[in-house]
Amino acid sequence: MTIKSLTIQAIHQAIDEVCGAVTENQNLLSFRRTHESEFTFHSSARALKEEDTPPNNVDTSLLFGFITSLKNSKPDTSTFLTTFYLAYSTWDGRVLYLDHRGVSERHDNNSRNTLAQLIRLVLCKIAIQLDCCRFTWQHYDKVENYGMTIQPETLYEVLTLHWDAESMKTFAGENSKSVEPLSIQQATEQSLALQNHESFQLRLASVNDLETIGRMVQGLADHVKEPDAVNLTKDQYQIDGFENHPLFYCVLMDYISDNCPCGMAFCVLGYKLGQGRFLYLEDLFIEESYRGKGGGTFVMRALASAAYSLGCERLVWQALGWNEKGLAFYQRIGAKVLDSPRLQTSRFAGEALKQYADLSETELVQRV
Repeated sequence: MTIKSLTIQAIHQAIDEVCGAVTENQNLLSFRRTHESEFTFHSSARALKEEDTPPNNVDTSLLFGFITSLKNSKPDTSTFLTTFYLAYSTWDGRVLYLDHRGVSERHDNNSRNTLAQLIRLVLCKIAIQLDCCRFTWQHYDKVENYGMTIQPETLYEVLTLHWDAESMKTFAGENSKSVEPLSIQQATEQSLALQNHESFQLRLASVNDLETIGRMVQGLADHVKEPDAVNLTKDQYQIDGFENHPLFYCVLMDYISDNCPCGMAFCVLGYKLGQGRFLYLEDLFIEESYRGKGGGTFVMRALASAAYSLGCERLVWQALGWNEKGLAFYQRIGAKVLDSPRLQTSRFAGEALKQYADLSETELVQRV
């Protein structure tokens, strides 16, 4: 399958097409893309009001959304905002990640569940339209009615860890400097250049490093004993990391005496409404013969510095709950587990995503 390069316009077009098609099949609900002036943070218990003002500096190159409303109703009583951002799986590619789901607590349980199902359906359809491999969201450990026989996969064994902005600044030390208003690439490169280590040096990968990225990703898959798990080609990494709308940034670590790459940090820059930018570390990998030399701490300090310089509110990553060695390392460097064990990650992936996206809206109860 050929993956098309993404642009902001292409993302907007996909949202418009899906919202238009779903609205046409609905008797009571209307869906449309959110415009820049409409981004505003609100709880799921409150409708979007005309007098609401958007938070400062919402990065609409990272955050996208759509408005759900009851047809023929006033906007201040029946209009709700759903937001999402695009992330990336090192092995599988594009991911649509739910940020905020606009469902009103004023509706009864059945109506609220129906609206939630429709919003989830719209998100799945947008994900398919954008060639995403997954639709993912985080939630607390409560039972939710997903409707239909297609159920999401919940990653119960995964813990979410993070540093807040102050922790990033503290860990990065004297090299934590704000370098706005440079571009994301320039800010990251400048931050990496400030890092010093006797054995390693860091750099932001370029399109000339596709072979190295592929080797590192495969090395990670081999390390976790899933050698056949990588489903991406060098062409896909080029399209999604080095063309119109980069979905990931790859930091490469070189071993100075050997003058060769020996590790990588695969990252995504995202945005949460009401919280701001964050840097997500998708994968960290160091080749076995170079471990135990301080490279892991060096990379994490560099990422803390880069995230702080980019104005991120958090640096976030995930780890397996049984990985005691890894969790001990993260604890030593001051990371905190985010709302464990109640916070869970769920997703529709692969065939389940396609099956859910193919559901007809008429299969859902229309009464809201």
